[in-house]
Amino acid sequence: MTKPRRPDPDPAATSILQRGSPSELRALLDDGFDVSAFRHSIQYDALMTSVFGRDVFGDASLIETLSLLIDAGAPLSGKSSYGESALSVLSHLGPVNTFSDCRRSARS
Repeated sequence: MTKPRRPDPDPAATSILQRGSPSELRALLDDGFDVSAFRHSIQYDALMTSVFGRDVFGDASLIETLSLLIDAGAPLSGKSSYGESALSVLSHLGPVNTFSDCRRSARS
């Protein structure tokens, strides 16, 4: 049985997450954006939306963007309807230490 699709979240929030601009993300968070409630129709959460389709090797703001999301309460264990997670994608495509860098950044 196919899971029913959830309606897509606010397109502006999705776009900001996909671009990964820390300043835009800060403004979105300041406006009350709830990262823990964000779910795209294919079950991408805020972290997955920020990771998928991004040049994880060349994006100088990736760690800052993910740190902001983690600090704001984004769940680290989210999985898409395909069984993917932001952590699994980063471990296959990018620097394996990305999440540990984010957690260190969040604690300082």
